Amino acid sequence: MLQRFAVVALGALVLMALAPSLGYAQSESRPYKAGEYEWRLENRSFVATSITSRSGTTPISKPGDVHVGFGWTATNGGPWLPELFWEANCNEYFYRLRATAHRLKLGRSGSTEVGCFKAVGEEDDWLSRFFRANPHWRLQGRRLTLRAGKRAIELKQPLPH
Repeated sequence: MLQRFAVVALGALVLMALAPSLGYAQSESRPYKAGEYEWRLENRSFVATSITSRSGTTPISKPGDVHVGFGWTATNGGPWLPELFWEANCNEYFYRLRATAHRLKLGRSGSTEVGCFKAVGEEDDWLSRFFRANPHWRLQGRRLTLRAGKRAIELKQPLPH
């Protein structure tokens, strides 16, 4: 019983120590704190509802096949770091993530390496270029909007089952 209380008390102390860094800044000019904005996206996944290119056309044949998620990963026993991952009709991609008040800044990346047919491969290329452009983001409830110039991806978080 005493051990269980000690674990709970230690957990509460850790949360209290981290609490100041979990707030949300009002401006991008404020110094970045690890995890400050990523917490708003943590462990959430979204499905695209519309995707628009610079010309106003839809560059992806089935926007509903595009899934975007956010989580935390640790490699080689290192610290847990925020990550963005996405998939469409072919490969899966993942990027280290640093979110500011208005932008998703992507770092180191990786992907599966499935050979894709021409049209599907072109869709993956379009999406990869979009995410590498460090899109602006806006989260409103279960809706996430990503914009990079005139290109946009509207996503919705599915309701839990």
